[in-house]
Amino acid sequence: MRLPKKDAEGSLGSLITKLADALGRLMNEHLELVRLELKRDARALAMVGVKLAVAVPFAVVGYAFLCAALCLLASRWVALGTVVATVGALNMLVGGVLAYAAMRGLKRPSVIDDTVQELSKSVAVLAADGHPRLPEVRREHRQ
Repeated sequence: MRLPKKDAEGSLGSLITKLADALGRLMNEHLELVRLELKRDARALAMVGVKLAVAVPFAVVGYAFLCAALCLLASRWVALGTVVATVGALNMLVGGVLAYAAMRGLKRPSVIDDTVQELSKSVAVLAADGHPRLPEVRREHRQ
C-alpha cells in the first residue's frame, strides 16, 4: 500500500484548508442567494400591496352601490327589509367562501424555494464526494 505524498499541494493541512475555504464560500453564496430572493419577493409584495390599496376602495364603493341598486329594484316585488337581509346574507356567504379560499392559499410553498433547491444540490454534491452523514435538506427543516 502506497502512502500519498506529503508535498505542499497535497498535505492534509492544505486539503482541510481548501475544504474549509470552499465550504465558507458555498455558505456565503447561499446566504447571498437568500438575501437576494427575500429582497425580490419583498419588492413584489410591496407592489401588490400598493395596487390593492388603490383598487380596493373603488371596488368596495362600487359594490355597495350595486347592492343598493339591487335592493331598490327588488323592493318593488318584496319588502325592502327582506331584500336587504337577503343581499346581506348572500354577501356574507360569498365573503366567507372567498376568505376560506384565501386562507388555503397561504399554505402554498415558501418564497425561498429556489434557495432550498440550490442548498439541496450542494448537500447532494458533498454527500456524493464521500460525506454520507450530511443531512438531506427538506422543506420541513425550514419551518
